[in-house]
Amino acid sequence: MLSAGDGRGKKVYTDESLGKVVAINHGNKTLTYYCGLDNVQVQKGDVVTLGQTIGTLGEIPCESADEPHLHFFVKKDSKTVDPLKTLGINETKKS
Repeated sequence: MLSAGDGRGKKVYTDESLGKVVAINHGNKTLTYYCGLDNVQVQKGDVVTLGQTIGTLGEIPCESADEPHLHFFVKKDSKTVDPLKTLGINETKKS
């Protein structure tokens, strides 16, 4: 998995339902969360750059019957927000 932007490792922990989680602080009260990781390559306090590998896909314990996949979310001011709008990503529209 690759970082969605520049920032600093805020927290690395294991959640009972989501598995290994990396939280990255991007400043401006914005955090990204990457859940269901394995082989985490970022620790608390590490400087992270856009596109940097932060880990590999692992298991999401609450969805262990599913194939490995990522749960990704963004929080701004401690509220879950739309990643596309918050990170300034333009969604490609299908015709």
